[in-house]
Amino acid sequence: MNTKYLLTLLCAVCCYGLLSGCGVTKVLKEHGTYLADSANTGFFDEFDLVKIGGVKWRYKVTKAINSSPVVVKDTAYFGDDQGYVHAVDIESGKRNWRYKTRGKVSSTPAIEGNIVYFASQDGSVYAFNGKKKRTLWRYKTGAPIHASPTLYKGHIYIGNKKGQLHAINAKTGARLWVSKNAKPISTTAAVKKDKVYVVIGDSVLTALDRESGRKLWRFRSKKGMPYSPSVGKGAVYIGSDEKHLYAVNAETGRPLWKYRMKNKVQGSPAVTDDKVIAGSVDGTVYAVGRKDGRALWQRRTSGAISGSVAVTPDIVYANTRNGHAVALNLRSGEPLWQYKAGTRLSSSPYIHDGKVYVIGNSRELLVLEDRG
Repeated sequence: MNTKYLLTLLCAVCCYGLLSGCGVTKVLKEHGTYLADSANTGFFDEFDLVKIGGVKWRYKVTKAINSSPVVVKDTAYFGDDQGYVHAVDIESGKRNWRYKTRGKVSSTPAIEGNIVYFASQDGSVYAFNGKKKRTLWRYKTGAPIHASPTLYKGHIYIGNKKGQLHAINAKTGARLWVSKNAKPISTTAAVKKDKVYVVIGDSVLTALDRESGRKLWRFRSKKGMPYSPSVGKGAVYIGSDEKHLYAVNAETGRPLWKYRMKNKVQGSPAVTDDKVIAGSVDGTVYAVGRKDGRALWQRRTSGAISGSVAVTPDIVYANTRNGHAVALNLRSGEPLWQYKAGTRLSSSPYIHDGKVYVIGNSRELLVLEDRG
């Protein structure tokens, strides 16, 4: 087969993709997790909702939702305080299935193919085959779990209120190692390459060896940083209650820079190639340089930011506690659109296939879309 023929065939395939459907052949991802990936970057490699049209559908539950949604292929997943994990069809807004645990599910599931991994305040981590509707395994940690499971290279990393960080084989549910600590772990671990990063108590950022659980370094803040860390390009980024956004060296824990905000950081920062973006309880979204922490822009929104921000290659998405979904230009911070959802927004936004998934009024999943 000659080069000319191969190029012709490639062009034909590309043209078919452009001419079919809505103009683009979209390959839907087989995996999904809290804050977009195992490093908690909040970066979604998705096309954007460039113009807001309204709510496509609302899926309501009877108890509070303290989980953020995650979407994989044609299904959205989240947990609730009644102990259920819900799987919802993203086209119809109808329930595909729900799974009952023995405690509240306040964390976000992680999905790989047909397997859904989730944790409950009953102290267990579950693996469930959503296609076959079958429990694969249940791993008991011995203490309530508020953190979301982090899935990385066939392993699950998750902390509990007893201060234990567990590493679990995702296929079998077997224990790999347990790191014991004096204070509880309530936030979600970030995993990158050979290290796991997690906040112990509410003020000690800790790095551990991913294979053995051996502690490598610690970084402390004065007033606490009860958020999940984000990792990118050799640094760990985390906000604090002392109004600082920190960057520390991912290998050594040495401080690289800190950026002073006007109020407490809200949620985890999002990380791109050149920026770190974070929201604040005063309603401001900040963008700083990833390498040096230099201020790039800041934009005040209509209310306190709820959850963590999310970013795509062009847009920053944020939710406010007074019910506004906001989109800002990633480069400049200029407002692109704002939508009043008619309900308090209480989660981090999840971006999937040109739509934004959010939790409203702590009791419903909403999907925001462009109605043309």
